[in-house]
Amino acid sequence: KELSEGPIFYNDNPYVAEGVYIDFEKVLPSIDKEKYEIIGLTYNNITKEKLFDDIKSNDTEDDWTYYVDNDELKGDVDYFIEYNKYFDQKFQEYNIKTYDVSENRNLVFEKILKISKTNNLQT
Repeated sequence: KELSEGPIFYNDNPYVAEGVYIDFEKVLPSIDKEKYEIIGLTYNNITKEKLFDDIKSNDTEDDWTYYVDNDELKGDVDYFIEYNKYFDQKFQEYNIKTYDVSENRNLVFEKILKISKTNNLQT
């Protein structure tokens, strides 16, 4: 989901703002860290075949990858894996709590939600 000021503003969404192109130097100072929990999702130990399978098995009509031809998406996966290294580096640089979703993706998401709910109950 995206956080936006447009017609689809996720005012009460306590979860993740998704992005592929993020200028950390511009975005992070403008995020109210008291209001939003910032986490990073990476896949540092994944093959391109597994990432492709994960994308296809979790795609919904809300995902741009849902509409991409399989051959094109297979080509894009190499880029995703390479760009993931940039994000991993930035998450470390900005001390952003990071979760690797290379394996047991759904279990990792369940863990994140459980931690987030616990943190929200304490505030």
